[in-house]
Amino acid sequence: LFDRIVEGYRNRNRFFGNARFVNTIMDQVKINLGLKVMKNENPRALSKEELSTLTIPDFEPLFLLKERQLHDIPIDEKQLTDALAELDGMIGLRSVKKDMHELVNLVRFYREMGRGVIHKFSLHTVFMGNPGTGKTTVARILAKIFKALGILERGHLVECDRQALVAGYVGQTGIKTTEKIDEASGGVLFIDEAYALSSKGGMDYGQEAIETIIK
Repeated sequence: LFDRIVEGYRNRNRFFGNARFVNTIMDQVKINLGLKVMKNENPRALSKEELSTLTIPDFEPLFLLKERQLHDIPIDEKQLTDALAELDGMIGLRSVKKDMHELVNLVRFYREMGRGVIHKFSLHTVFMGNPGTGKTTVARILAKIFKALGILERGHLVECDRQALVAGYVGQTGIKTTEKIDEASGGVLFIDEAYALSSKGGMDYGQEAIETIIK
């Protein structure tokens, strides 16, 4: 239970509440205990301890349901084939292509073993290179691959730059950045020329955007 609560905290969003999260778990587990009691042929014969002790089977349905929701999106083979073909058709990018094919094989392996793929590896990616080397194009293809693999629920791509994230006065940059993150939820947030967020000193609020993204 402790491990699951820590996992829930690490995967939290801005609507997460510590006490609310724990109370929701405990309320559901009590319901599971009640259902178990009702299935007993003679509930009145159960001891006080049996009626009030929560056990692992009372918790398991709650967490198993969560696991199914996370990785029950089937692989879209046609979309995956098309996306990989689009990537392979680009000139160069040998290491990128190699990494993407290895990712596909890894996801297939996890699925064959009946294990969830969410949170098994980092999906955060930095695209580096000179202008015109295909960074944005590869990001768009990557979104298609993630969607086809069922890693992302929606798989859409939201593109933005410094101007879309940074405001001109205190307190508004965090709001703008959070709205853009929420818009990309379930898909990919692609920040073009992200280095431009690096604080230039003075009244520049790029650092606030960076801190919001990291959080």
